[in-house]
Amino acid sequence: MRDLAETAVVVCLLLSSVAFTGVHAAPAGVTVEDFAYSGPGSVPLEDGLFLWQSSSHEFTVTVSTTVTVEADVCLVASLSGVADRRNLTCKAVSLRRGVTERTSLSVSSWPVDVHGVQSVGVVFSTENGSTISSTSSVTVTVLQANASLDNDSLTDEREVALGTDPTVADTDGDGLDDGREVEIHDTAPTNPDTDGDGLVDGSEVTVYGTDPTDPDTDDDGLADVDELLADTSPTTPDTDGDGLTDGMELDTYGTDPTVADTDGDGLDDDLECAEYLTDPTNSDSDDDGLGDALEIRTYDTDPRGADTDGDGLDDGVEVGAYGTDPTVADTDGDGLDDGAEINRFGTDPTVADTDDDGLDDGAEVTRFNTDPTSADTEGDGLDDGAEVNRFGTDPTSADTDGDGEGDAAEVSTGIFGLSWVPVEGLLVVGLTLAGGILVLSARSSFAIPFDHRRTDTSPEDDSPDHTKQGLDPGGSHASDRDVDASSERDLDASADPLEEAPGGADPSKDETEAGDGLAETDTDDESAPAMEGREDATRGDSTTGADSAGPVEEHAEETASVPPAFLSNTERVLALLRDNDGQMRQSAIVDATDWSKSKVSRVLSEMDEEGQVVKVDIGRSNLIVHPENLPDGAKPPFEE
Repeated sequence: MRDLAETAVVVCLLLSSVAFTGVHAAPAGVTVEDFAYSGPGSVPLEDGLFLWQSSSHEFTVTVSTTVTVEADVCLVASLSGVADRRNLTCKAVSLRRGVTERTSLSVSSWPVDVHGVQSVGVVFSTENGSTISSTSSVTVTVLQANASLDNDSLTDEREVALGTDPTVADTDGDGLDDGREVEIHDTAPTNPDTDGDGLVDGSEVTVYGTDPTDPDTDDDGLADVDELLADTSPTTPDTDGDGLTDGMELDTYGTDPTVADTDGDGLDDDLECAEYLTDPTNSDSDDDGLGDALEIRTYDTDPRGADTDGDGLDDGVEVGAYGTDPTVADTDGDGLDDGAEINRFGTDPTVADTDDDGLDDGAEVTRFNTDPTSADTEGDGLDDGAEVNRFGTDPTSADTDGDGEGDAAEVSTGIFGLSWVPVEGLLVVGLTLAGGILVLSARSSFAIPFDHRRTDTSPEDDSPDHTKQGLDPGGSHASDRDVDASSERDLDASADPLEEAPGGADPSKDETEAGDGLAETDTDDESAPAMEGREDATRGDSTTGADSAGPVEEHAEETASVPPAFLSNTERVLALLRDNDGQMRQSAIVDATDWSKSKVSRVLSEMDEEGQVVKVDIGRSNLIVHPENLPDGAKPPFEE
């Protein structure tokens, strides 16, 4: 076959066993045994014999006869569907009886106007004018190098090179002509699904708008055909516009690629996956009763942890049921976590003092062992807060001092009990009374039980009835003020009582003097007025006139040189106030005296009732102020 570059026209032959009908029946004794294309200008294509029009071609015919005859044999072409025949070439032959003759017929070039599918056969013409036609023919397709037999815009020569069928415009039947596949879409004209994504090239181009050469047109991780099945867009990587590609949504997160917020919690899927790390398929990732968006945007809780503040209550329960703060373990700041208040103690987690007894729930539980849901734990008639902060009694015991009389009864009668304190050889007997602090001293080591109750005092007569309250029914008993004066004289007369005992003092005499001292105090002693003035200063009474020094200053002059060990409780408190501009925190008094908190509370409550000090509530503590130092705006409304 001639080189293609030099060939103007190519012919393609398709060999078949189609009958080639002659005009006349063959004479008896003459038989065409075989007819075939023998080359050399065929085109190497499958499914048929293709010939270049401009190439030379040769056909071979084999004939047997029972007679001898001279004839012309002609190669004849007949266009498909056309009755006309065209002689391509003729040759004279001699047929001998009993001899099988083989004759070759050559064509230097096919007629230019004869191309396409044709049937080629042979015709024998004898001298007497009879015609012998072959009973078989060869189907050939004649191709022209620069023409397009199938009108697909590809020349036959190019189709031969590409391996497409030059007789069919769409070789692979994918809906795209070979020319469009090659010249426009760069697809394979012999493969209906160039990219192998399950969609034929024609559908990708004309129906879906996808790239027939790329199985994942939008590069979102899903093949085009899978996107069609998932109802996503094969040309948009993020169909729902939530920031996650369709492939990630389906293959990684299990979210819906057609809905931006799969779980409908108010957060787009990409925010849940990339920023908050919540479950985009579960509106409440931590199952705490609050949706993820509410936790993030409203309550500032952790959407991945059911109990953000670790207090034992899930966030949803705190918000929906208890009204507590899900970000603070102890909402009311009472020292108990919200969960403990709800689940263990039965207290209100939004109120620091559930039973309104003056003690925070945490203090009741951890410090005082009281019931934070009952204002009066032991049911003695006194609220727990009053017992702790005012009376210094035990809020878990109805009878703090075990004297057989309940705390409430003692408080109501003004008697809180007795206390005996030995101080370096002296026995100081302190009785807490409604009327003040009475301090008795003696130089002995024995204790004098002394039950002092002012049951006869009235507003009209402040003078005590000695027959009802003293130790000596005969009238020799001194008044409260006389006893204070006697004690004062004892302290003044002996600055160091421990030094006198070893010097020959008779212990039995000391005991007698100590015992008698209470009954035989001289009420007319010249020191009594001084003691009266001292008591007035102690109690805050202004009896020395408008021009006299204030109570704190007067008391300071009298107690400045007295050791603290020899001062009464009241005197010690007033001395401290003197040194601190007339006011101190209650906790500072505890530190300064080294007394217990309950004792300080009891002493200050007594002084407050007597008008010697004023307790000002400043939140979790009290400010103790001498009445003379109390600002006008803080004085009681009915004080004249």
